[in-house]
Amino acid sequence: MKKKTFHIVFLIVFSWFAIHAYSQPGDSIVCDTNLYIHIDCIPLLDSTPLQAGDTISVNTLGSDDNQYGQSVIYYPDSTNIIELSGGGNLDVSPDYTNLEFSVYSLSGSCNTFNVQYSIDSVDEYCILTIDAFEAALHHIDYPETRICIGAGRVLPVTDIPIEQVTFISDPPGLFIDSEGAIVSQSSDPGNYTLTFETEYCLQQDQMEVTILENVYLDLREDTFSICEGSDYTRNDISLVDFTFYDGSETYGPVDELSESGYYIVITDQGVCQAIDTVYVEVVETPVIHVTEQQECDRVILHTDVVSESNTIVYWSDQVTGETIEVFEDTTLFVEVVNEYGCAAYDTVQVDVNILEIVTAQISKEEADCWNEGSIDITASEVRNYIGNYSYRLRNMLTGQLITSLSEVPEGLYDLQVIDERDCIATYTENITILQKCLEEYPVFTPNGDDIEDRYFIPHEGSVKIYNRDGNLIKELVTPDYWDGTNNAGNLLPMGNYFIVTDTGDVVNITIVR
Repeated sequence: MKKKTFHIVFLIVFSWFAIHAYSQPGDSIVCDTNLYIHIDCIPLLDSTPLQAGDTISVNTLGSDDNQYGQSVIYYPDSTNIIELSGGGNLDVSPDYTNLEFSVYSLSGSCNTFNVQYSIDSVDEYCILTIDAFEAALHHIDYPETRICIGAGRVLPVTDIPIEQVTFISDPPGLFIDSEGAIVSQSSDPGNYTLTFETEYCLQQDQMEVTILENVYLDLREDTFSICEGSDYTRNDISLVDFTFYDGSETYGPVDELSESGYYIVITDQGVCQAIDTVYVEVVETPVIHVTEQQECDRVILHTDVVSESNTIVYWSDQVTGETIEVFEDTTLFVEVVNEYGCAAYDTVQVDVNILEIVTAQISKEEADCWNEGSIDITASEVRNYIGNYSYRLRNMLTGQLITSLSEVPEGLYDLQVIDERDCIATYTENITILQKCLEEYPVFTPNGDDIEDRYFIPHEGSVKIYNRDGNLIKELVTPDYWDGTNNAGNLLPMGNYFIVTDTGDVVNITIVR
């Protein structure tokens, strides 16, 4: 509805303009009535399209030396025409037009006057078409932000009237004069955040400023210790080489200090610069060597440090000391620091190679009434051993170690491997040797002669042992050995007994003396 109404009024205005619109003295086009400025493009603010609802204003100076201005609310889908009305004649020639545009952004109340535009045409009705419109934010900055006391006034660089800016220092102590200049002589040394408050839209509204004190050096009696192979920095002081020829001093940068001696110290603070002589002692950097010692279940790392001064060794797991024990594969960082702060670094990849029986194929012979059992390892894979290795059995019930696999009494065993370091690895599967002798009515002689003194019960669970009268005389958690005693530990008399498992199996066994 607004666009239709505007076009009707526009046609009426155009009809009147056909007679009274403008006159053309020479190469100039002078509009002697209202001027309509049509923004026939997408206005840009710092290369970004203007937001809908932002205000565009225009001002110009008429022939009567009066300022004329008007505004329009910008919408991307609107005609966006600004009517510039007022008395006096306006020269609207593309080559002579002096229009001052400004943008009032939705992001704040600030103004952007820095606008570049181009005119496409001026028709007979005093309609001026803008075909390019690009505004830029204003700026305030200083050519120096680290300023020495005594450097004088440092003027700001800006495209807005400095009297339109309020300067706020945090903390107070930075002196800004009426022209916006930083006056270092009147300021306190320190670091400041300088904030700009103005009605103009700015690219940045604050900056960091440092006021430096004048530096005075008196280092002639001092000795500085630095690490070999490093450059030297201390309180903004850097070292330069010193030579003296024909009464003149020349200075050249020292890339690497490899020898102790006298050097020129020069402050790196511009006008705050000061010079003096200092003796530099170049301290040897520690040299670090890490050795590994493989143990059965860990690796011991030891640092051998070559240094002329006292050192401390730091490991990446927050352990200090020359030696550290590692129990799993990892990568460690080690640092050695001497009393002057000179450091050496190294990275150590640690592999803990623990002795291991990966696989084992085993055949066995059970024991009988006359012979012990036997075990034969037909194939196996053993890892991380050192030197030769051998096999042995460990009785899981008594702890007895058996090195001869051809004579294995009945019992429950672990298979172990032992290498030349005496490192031991245990296979995951157990081995049971049974006595296949008088299986239905076994006999044993618990008389202390180490021959058939115990009876091996391979059942996994629990058993109860009864005499012939049905009295319970012993309970065992099995597998285990029965030594012919009752629950009180007393030897039982000769006779027949019954072993009953928790699954109901019964074994008739005889004790003889």
